Amino acid sequence: MKLPETDNAHYHYAFKKGYRLALEGKPQSHMPSQIRQDREMRTYFQMGWEQLQEELKNGEEDQQRTPWRQRFAWYLMMILAGIGTASLMITQKQDAQQQQQQKIDQPQTQVEKEPGLVTSTPGITPESLSLKSHETQVATDKALVNPATESQPDVRQQQPVKPQQSLELLSDQQRQDLQLTRSQKQKQLNETQVKLSPVMSSSIKIRQAQLGQSVSNRQLVEPVETVVPKYIRKLAFFTEIENAQNTTIYHRWVYQNQTMATVALKIESPVYRTWSTKQLTSAWEGNWHIDVLDENKNVIFRHHFRYIQ
Repeated sequence: MKLPETDNAHYHYAFKKGYRLALEGKPQSHMPSQIRQDREMRTYFQMGWEQLQEELKNGEEDQQRTPWRQRFAWYLMMILAGIGTASLMITQKQDAQQQQQQKIDQPQTQVEKEPGLVTSTPGITPESLSLKSHETQVATDKALVNPATESQPDVRQQQPVKPQQSLELLSDQQRQDLQLTRSQKQKQLNETQVKLSPVMSSSIKIRQAQLGQSVSNRQLVEPVETVVPKYIRKLAFFTEIENAQNTTIYHRWVYQNQTMATVALKIESPVYRTWSTKQLTSAWEGNWHIDVLDENKNVIFRHHFRYIQ
């Protein structure tokens, strides 16, 4: 906003008023009566209104121009990133091939050393053969009297050690999924599986039940259907309940007949909106259902959905 060259505060007020009305998209007919009655103030009001129209027009012209510099810089960054990624992949592949070749060459080196033991043995003569056969027979007789147990090699030393995956290779989302999965498995050790009990008839009415990503001002935000995509990591189950005033109902989240969470909800009016939320991880792919329980833990409503199609 470029103010007019005047020291009159009333003219400044009229100019700013016209500018703001134009900014709100209102025509000049919305001019206040105080400004309409004064000719000079009306002129400054029109100047402010017309100034914003010119600014909007110039802005549209600037947007229509092709930003060649930004595009060139973006393409250059993409090319450099691609070259860096390709060089890193080639380096990693070469390192893996070298390690594999070292593992292949190591047994061959051990096999080549074994024939050298034969060359260092003395020459064999008929007398030494007869003496050796006699010693072998004596050793065999002793073995029959006092048999010795053959020492077993340590199996644990022969088993290859599996490299442990480094947590640094995981993304932030994968680390959160791993921690959430571990904590949930530890929690499930003390819980029992839930059988799919039938839905009981009740005087409590479920007027609305739907899944969404969040709840704002007691309204469901971004509802989802029965198939929940992978990028959604938090769900809200929104219910509108009737005839349950001054009682407690429960939302029970069940994944493959395993209770993942049970949330108690206090109902405070004849028609009450309430909800519960659940964090999800990609390890929990499959069929889910949510049971709505009354005070006696009887199932009065059930909602099915599938996480990650």
